[in-house]
Amino acid sequence: SLKELALTLVIPSYVSFESALYNHNILSQSPRGYLSVATSGRSRTIDSPLGKICAIHLKQVLFFGFDAERVAYPEKAWLDFIYLRSRGGRKGIISEQFYLPKLGKKRLKYFAEKFPPWMQQTMRGCA
Repeated sequence: SLKELALTLVIPSYVSFESALYNHNILSQSPRGYLSVATSGRSRTIDSPLGKICAIHLKQVLFFGFDAERVAYPEKAWLDFIYLRSRGGRKGIISEQFYLPKLGKKRLKYFAEKFPPWMQQTMRGCA
């Protein structure tokens, strides 16, 4: 599968962002033709016959919040998604439909405390 290939080729990594959000039924639209993984290594895109793998760099301190199958918990995938969209001025319009009530508030708050302080303000505008 594309997931197995991604987690084999990109080390260390875990499935996150839109891919994990869709996997947890938080995102309405499937990210077709690609899989997004977080990595503490360098960002890169890998084309394969199974689809595109988008490896997105996160700082080592943000490399946490995934299960034994290396898929981000929904709350961590949401935070990774917002972090990616917000850093470096990537504040484009979010056109996807998210089902945020499915996120666990306790875990979301716990994970959010590990992100930079500016994320607290950014999350208030998105959640």
